Amino acid sequence: LQQMMAKMGKGQYPSINAADIELILCPLPLISMQKIIVDELKVIDRNVDLARSCISSAQKDIDRIIDENQALTVKLSTVAALNPSKVELRNISDDAVVSFVDMASVSEKGFISRHSTRLLGNLRKGSYTYFSNDDIIVAKITPCMENGKCALAAGLENGIGLGSTEFHVIRANQQKIIPAFLFALLNRESVRKNAEKFMTGASGHRRVPASFYENLDIPLPLPVEQKKFVAKIETLEKQIADAQAVIDGAAARKKAIL
Repeated sequence: LQQMMAKMGKGQYPSINAADIELILCPLPLISMQKIIVDELKVIDRNVDLARSCISSAQKDIDRIIDENQALTVKLSTVAALNPSKVELRNISDDAVVSFVDMASVSEKGFISRHSTRLLGNLRKGSYTYFSNDDIIVAKITPCMENGKCALAAGLENGIGLGSTEFHVIRANQQKIIPAFLFALLNRESVRKNAEKFMTGASGHRRVPASFYENLDIPLPLPVEQKKFVAKIETLEKQIADAQAVIDGAAARKKAIL
């Protein structure tokens, strides 16, 4: 297949010739072995289907846990600050090592997948977004926001991160709300769908304004209840991660069998 692709034309619509397909050499084991291989591939497909079902069910359970406990709601701005100023960094040395997080480094699964280290002095004067451990970063530009690029910052070098200008930063007042609980509230499809309605700007460059989050109504149970919700949600998120690993590894397992 790789050899055929190398022969493909370079025009506007490159294609593979039928004659080349006819010359493909493929293994032909005994029928009995073919059946064994097919059965093993079907097992992988069934496991993938079960994993997708598990993810869907766990996501619904997270929404249910949150939706069932909304006796008291408040504006997000009463329990969190948006987009803290880089003035907070004024007393930190330029030689301090910090984490740099671009948009590509934030997974659509809700976490920072990687970050590089930089000297603060090399980033301080740039127009980078500042955040710290326990802050929530959420993409504000389309289509990154709709795709779920949102994360609870953790493990940053010296507790400091700088990154894309296309992040909103939401910092929980930890005397009122647990950061992990606030992240669970915000990292939901229903919130993203609602945010999409408030986007402004030209097509392809539309962004969610900070005012959307400032005015967002969120439930605020007592801290002891928040901790219980976080524990339940973490269990469900572990189920989602395990199921996603099954899906992500399916192609490699099929290749190994073949």
